[in-house]
Amino acid sequence: YAGEILFFKCMDYFNKVRKYGDLPWYDTALTPSDTEELYKGRDSRILVMDNVLRDINQAIAWLPKKTKVYRVSKDAALALKARICLFEGTYRRYHNIENDTKFLQAAYDAAGELMKSEYGYKLYEGTSPATAYHELFIQDNYNTNTEVILSKEYDPKVDKGNNVTRQLRLGEMAQMMGMSKDCADDYLTITGQPYDQTGVTSVKDELENRDPRLLQTIATPYAGPYTYYLEGKRSSISSFLEGGTHSSTGYAIAKFYNEKEFSDTHGVGTLDAIIFRYAEVLLIRAEAGAELGKDPELDLTVNALRKRVGFNVKLTSSPATDPKLVAKHPIIKGTNADLIREIRRERRVELFGEGLRYADLMRWGCGERLVAPKAGMMLYTDVYTPEEIAVLKTEVGTYADGSLDVYGKRVTTPAIFESPKHYLFSLPLNEMALNPKLKPNNPGWGD
Repeated sequence: YAGEILFFKCMDYFNKVRKYGDLPWYDTALTPSDTEELYKGRDSRILVMDNVLRDINQAIAWLPKKTKVYRVSKDAALALKARICLFEGTYRRYHNIENDTKFLQAAYDAAGELMKSEYGYKLYEGTSPATAYHELFIQDNYNTNTEVILSKEYDPKVDKGNNVTRQLRLGEMAQMMGMSKDCADDYLTITGQPYDQTGVTSVKDELENRDPRLLQTIATPYAGPYTYYLEGKRSSISSFLEGGTHSSTGYAIAKFYNEKEFSDTHGVGTLDAIIFRYAEVLLIRAEAGAELGKDPELDLTVNALRKRVGFNVKLTSSPATDPKLVAKHPIIKGTNADLIREIRRERRVELFGEGLRYADLMRWGCGERLVAPKAGMMLYTDVYTPEEIAVLKTEVGTYADGSLDVYGKRVTTPAIFESPKHYLFSLPLNEMALNPKLKPNNPGWGD
């Protein structure tokens, strides 16, 4: 139980450090009479994260190996340590904070520990390479899944259902989802080359002959195993087109969608949520290794993920330079810049929709990517009629290349990202009012 408590303490502090930076650190339980401690100032990020690393190591020592996938275990604590240390190591490296190497090494080692055969993890293979990735995310119980380290259970019978499948298909305005074109373009072609839109004139041409994870993540309207809920229809964009599934971009997300449990009723979904899985561990091993100049074990990490889906192009230690990736990730401090960029691409593809992208951009010092133009799908004539295209051009708008301008006409005030201000949030005003010693606020936010 003490190990479980430390696990959640470390997770809580990690989430707060990502958001606010320096924080008051507490090692002992406080009482209302501990006025001095309750109203102390912020401790440095260096002290806080050193203590988090100490405490997660203690949690690992105290916790038993996994028995139930929904119960915190030694395995889950190792995965949390790997995630924490990769974030902290790269955040320090790309924000010029001391002792980045210590955390990168800890991430590399924690991931390597979980890769040992004694823990028994391997990538889920599913029915076939053509469906394995999609099948991984549509299960209602992960107790026997070889890839999942920790999951959260959902059961509508005890009023703990979810809304995932329903929202992916129906997508009311406030919760409408869609992959950006920038993300879709990051999926390599089946031959391993960067995708090029030149000469592509149909949805079919764009989505086929790509990294197989693309059509296990978003749906195609064409007949075959990847139609999912489109069933021969095109994606309905925003509220301007009727029929089919709703999407904010034209790329209808299929990851996490289970046709068998679709219902118009809210809160009856049974799919369990993956918190940690082995694929992330492999990517942490690869990235930390590349940043440290150590062996990223590509055949055991990135190339194993590709092999799982039948994508038989291996990433090598000396990949060709992709100018588009260079533009997205201009500053690389590891010695092998092209390899690090390709591993970052792999994270975006493999971990799409799993809640890690924002943190990745923050730790890489790539916050400006958050306000890059958000384009949707091209208005292809094989799925949209001339009348529909005219409506979308008028009501939504397009960029010069013909792709949808997802926010252009709906958002009148452009998004901004100020560095270093927006790498951290402002401290809550009510907390600073209660405790003036928390000041000064984070850079750029004022007091």
